[in-house]
Amino acid sequence: MELVCQFVLFEVEDGRTVKKLPRYQQWRAVRKTLARLTRADRNGMIGGDGSGGVVCHTQGSGKSLTMAYLARYLRAESVGLNNPSILVLTALDRQIFNTFTNIGLHPLKAPSVAGLQQMLGNDYGSIFTSTVQKFQEHDGKPIKAARQDPEEDSADHKTRIRGVEDGGDYFICEDSNTNFGQLDDTGAPMPSLWQEISREKVDFLVLSTKPNFYVLVAGG
Repeated sequence: MELVCQFVLFEVEDGRTVKKLPRYQQWRAVRKTLARLTRADRNGMIGGDGSGGVVCHTQGSGKSLTMAYLARYLRAESVGLNNPSILVLTALDRQIFNTFTNIGLHPLKAPSVAGLQQMLGNDYGSIFTSTVQKFQEHDGKPIKAARQDPEEDSADHKTRIRGVEDGGDYFICEDSNTNFGQLDDTGAPMPSLWQEISREKVDFLVLSTKPNFYVLVAGG
């Protein structure tokens, strides 16, 4: 019954409606995540212990649909999370936004930290999507390097953006490919040689104190 009620999706692809069922790893990941999030604390409060976790997925294993299954299940009345607000952060916002839209979840795009905080102030039950880069700020201002769209990054480009953890602090670094446009003796492009040209510290903020606010982060 759980499979039929919570794990059957209908996704619109190229004008066709496709019925989708979960792979085993998606079924297992969603159910284990839900079990942890709905675990009662010592006072009997559902989800009160603030537990989080990490789900390991390989490339092509269906991370977007796993998050869609989980987001939809979290909002189910039978779960008892009181119509939670959900923020989905990924490196590729377009992909996750389209997946959620195609299965009828109707997400909202969060433009910035300030924009999300304003929307969360009066929100009950919405799903927000955005990129991790938009939520990297220092002293309340967006980090310049983080404005670059990671969907346009590749080893062939002149610069790249990466995150670095150093001494308990988190930084956004911009690197320059010093071999960009250079050819070797055979006329082939030289391998990338990256050199750090800037580093900006990231501040961490409390977006919401609502007990039923959940953040799903997809990396890689």
